[in-house]
Amino acid sequence: MQKIYLAGGTGFIGTYLKDYLSKQNWKVIIISRRKDSAFLSWKDLLDKGFPDDSPYYLLNLAGQSIATIWTRKNREKIFNSRLQTIENIKKIITISKRPPQKIFQLSAGFYGYFKDEPLTEQSKSGEGFLASVAAAVEEKAVHLFPEAIIIRSAIVLGKGGFLKQIHAFNRFFPLIYPSISNERNFFSFIHIGDWAEALLYLINNKTAEKIFNFSAPYFCSTANFYQLLFYFSRKLIKIKLNKNYLPCFLKEQFEEIFFTNQLIIPHNLEKAGYKFKFSDINQTLSDIFQS
Repeated sequence: MQKIYLAGGTGFIGTYLKDYLSKQNWKVIIISRRKDSAFLSWKDLLDKGFPDDSPYYLLNLAGQSIATIWTRKNREKIFNSRLQTIENIKKIITISKRPPQKIFQLSAGFYGYFKDEPLTEQSKSGEGFLASVAAAVEEKAVHLFPEAIIIRSAIVLGKGGFLKQIHAFNRFFPLIYPSISNERNFFSFIHIGDWAEALLYLINNKTAEKIFNFSAPYFCSTANFYQLLFYFSRKLIKIKLNKNYLPCFLKEQFEEIFFTNQLIIPHNLEKAGYKFKFSDINQTLSDIFQS
């Protein structure tokens, strides 16, 4: 039985991965700050290291959630928690019996806000808060783990995560009307199922590349995404969003999350031979809401 440690595995992606990999006969161990016997604590690992004599893998998803108001204090938590986690993992591996077979590091928001520019793994980091966090995460991870595989993830769609945030937004801001249909932005995404399968594909196959865009090959316009989302989800309130009418303290945050303009191309993933199951937004949302 193969084994993987999921650092910060209690969130949307980690919860899905635990279920998915367990069904593939993997032993999945969650590392968490939560005081729960079902999880492995950071304190124990920092004291004793990974106990394994047999091969294992490590995926780092850990960090303060971005699903909060980005006050100065919360920005510091989002930024520092990610860098501190990478440093802790380095300390843990140093005192462990053996290092992981492969280390995977999540990098979300790396490309920032671009306009009409295809983004491959060769593209530079973009502008914005999330882009600065992702760039710092990658720099730290590559410095401490030169062989680490960086996963630059587009917005992950499934029953939770980003779509859950939209539901919460609709309940909390029912009176914001401006039109998102006027936005000529592009929306890059990946189905949570493809995210999990792509990870497993990279675990099981040797690749020369160290950076992978986890994003469906066919992006869509932001307007088309929300139109299809409203069609498939009967629970959503069909409101229209406009960054120009948002409170000042929310404008930058909503621009980066809901109005982002990215044309992310999964060049290295397709080059490595991975075949997407959900390649476009219609397939993706149809599966999520009708399965």
